[in-house]
Amino acid sequence: MQTFEKFEENPKTLLWEQLQNESTVMLEVEGHTDFMQPMSARPDLSSDLIWFFTDRNNRQIGELQGSPAAHICLASERNKIWADIRGRIQVSDYREAIANKWSADVEAWYDKGKDDPDLQLLAFIPEEAEISVATANPLKYSWETVKALFGEQKRPEISEQKRIAFS
Repeated sequence: MQTFEKFEENPKTLLWEQLQNESTVMLEVEGHTDFMQPMSARPDLSSDLIWFFTDRNNRQIGELQGSPAAHICLASERNKIWADIRGRIQVSDYREAIANKWSADVEAWYDKGKDDPDLQLLAFIPEEAEISVATANPLKYSWETVKALFGEQKRPEISEQKRIAFS
């Protein structure tokens, strides 16, 4: 199924699939980060959560308290999908998430593995997202550009945006 069709049918599922495939996102936590930080997202569709592993000594989010507002920026030029996901983030000690989302690339950061005292799990609770999808078809892109250049339409119709809410 093409990206546009998936986007029309179920934009939330497309977003979760993209998070699974891309994994690297930019994360900003209100009151904690000066700029967005690159992080590896570990989405969990069954719980509508996005997990992050970090270090308790992380100078910007290592001392996170409460459930501050946060947002994630996802950008995939390759798949022509972009998203801004807003929600809240909090420290979690949910051992099942640690077990399920653990991988060799996570383990490389922690000398004592899943029981490392510096390991900190963060749970991002998405509230809403705006997703943008553009055509990856070069013929469609060119055709739409030509139609706009010659006045057949005001602008090329090569992308769509949708806002979704999480429950």
